[in-house]
Amino acid sequence: MGLVGFAVIMWSLAPSLISRLASRDPSLDPLAFNGWRMLFALIFTLPIAVLLGFPCNVPWMSLVFHLGVIVGGVVSTVVGDTMFVYAISRTGASIALPTAYLFVVWTGLVDYLLGVTSWSILAAAVLSVGGIWLVYYGGGRGDPKGFVAAIVTSLIWTASNYGYKWAVEEAYALTGNLLAASVHVATLRAVYTVALLAPIMARWSVLKGPVETIGASLTGYVLGALAYIAALSLLPASIVSVGLSANPILVQLVAWTIAGEKLRGRVIVGSILLSIGIAIAATT
Repeated sequence: MGLVGFAVIMWSLAPSLISRLASRDPSLDPLAFNGWRMLFALIFTLPIAVLLGFPCNVPWMSLVFHLGVIVGGVVSTVVGDTMFVYAISRTGASIALPTAYLFVVWTGLVDYLLGVTSWSILAAAVLSVGGIWLVYYGGGRGDPKGFVAAIVTSLIWTASNYGYKWAVEEAYALTGNLLAASVHVATLRAVYTVALLAPIMARWSVLKGPVETIGASLTGYVLGALAYIAALSLLPASIVSVGLSANPILVQLVAWTIAGEKLRGRVIVGSILLSIGIAIAATT
């Protein structure tokens, strides 16, 4: 469970660093910022991917693999993560992250409609939506546009979950190694995203926030992701997901410490309800 705890901490740090930068720099361009984050992620992950056999053991001829990388990786980053950064800049991490984490519940509801999960996911959805209602009306730096952006993020992340799963499954079928498959997908995700956003990255200088940009890249896209993947290879997915459900709660403390966001009772209570909903959804 140490890896899960590490992933939770890393994924709480990333949005808090973004929040700190956004509060200091109103000119922050979410698209350009995510392009820079992905460039640094590529610098970190490419050597690991090469050690794990990249590019030789990548299913280049698989259409499903490339569609998975595009839907689960590129669209998730360019649209989903950009909306997430925008949401943080308008609402703060303490509201944006819990709201975006509704993707776990939406995924469970989709699986319920497909007959994969049980009715208890409905209880999880009620708890989670009620929690988000408390989070949004609990106050903060937010506004309706930021909240809507976080909701849109959760929906995009729901769709990207399935795309990412396709890509990793195709890579795993070739490599037989979950870590290698996941790192290869993450590396190609970074390559495609940087290539797409390269013309836009010049709109916002990384020199305006090098610590936050590199830090959010390293904690969110590299260390957190690798810890999560490693945990999945050692523990049942349900246990890992339950552990990650602590993120909406922990981010309140981290955002308060790093970004100077206020701790508000209704937001904390709402985050707790959401975390319970996520835990139910993960074990359904």
